[in-house]
Amino acid sequence: MEEQGIIKDFLTYLERERNYSKNTILAYERDLKQFSEFCSHTLGKNDLLKVQREDIRHFVEYLLRYSVKPRSVGRKLSTIRSFYRYCINNGFLDRFPPEGIKNPKTPRKLPDVLSIKQINKILDDWTPKNIQDVRNKLIVELFYATGVRVSELCDITLDDIDFNERTIRILGKGKKERIVLFGKKTLENIKKYLSTRKDNTKYLFISNRKKKLSRREVWYIINTTFEKIALKFGVHPHTLRHSFATHLLERGADIRVIQELLGHSSISTTSIYTNTSFKEIMKKYKNTHPRA
Repeated sequence: MEEQGIIKDFLTYLERERNYSKNTILAYERDLKQFSEFCSHTLGKNDLLKVQREDIRHFVEYLLRYSVKPRSVGRKLSTIRSFYRYCINNGFLDRFPPEGIKNPKTPRKLPDVLSIKQINKILDDWTPKNIQDVRNKLIVELFYATGVRVSELCDITLDDIDFNERTIRILGKGKKERIVLFGKKTLENIKKYLSTRKDNTKYLFISNRKKKLSRREVWYIINTTFEKIALKFGVHPHTLRHSFATHLLERGADIRVIQELLGHSSISTTSIYTNTSFKEIMKKYKNTHPRA
């Protein structure tokens, strides 16, 4: 089978067998295209099945030389490893070219976290002036109330919401289902927002064109809202997700409960929030202990 045919089959496998999201599959496709073009144009190799370990090392060096972040390089390596495992498992190859190639070391960056004051500036002090404001304020509130990812928020339908129990059914990464919670105030604002709508769209958040909001639109809403209302720049949906987890942890929530609410498959992913919380503990200790 030709290279492009194998890549197409691999992407189909990710969709049907691994239940990867459309966005994840597109990322895999971009990574493989970039790797294939590098092998072809730079190394003169037009067949990925003939690639050697040193070729992959050259690709990593090339990426780092052109200032691609180590985390992004690691993701591309993960794509390459998955592709070659697929080739081995399906009899296209009997060796593993990425053998022994490790991800570049990535400095562990603590997530950005908003203060409660900054979030309250939006949720308590902002009075919506129109339908879009009502929707945008609810988007901020729901991010902070549930800790969902931006793609998950975009996919919420009215049928996913249990108004009596105040829960939302979320279909997360790998199509794993989980339940998130929200409070009475959020329930009031969801009903207020829905009362402004005169459409039959199944999605909770829609654009002016009565279509499901895109991830890009939600990013823009969050960024501009915090700039205008709270004078805080560079805020994105994941910032609210980080703030949700950190504030829960600082107030005594068990990390495994937070893991479940965030939809993390591994506790190690959630544990980064303990570092953020410890940073705050250190700050308070230095400010309050007589001999600190």
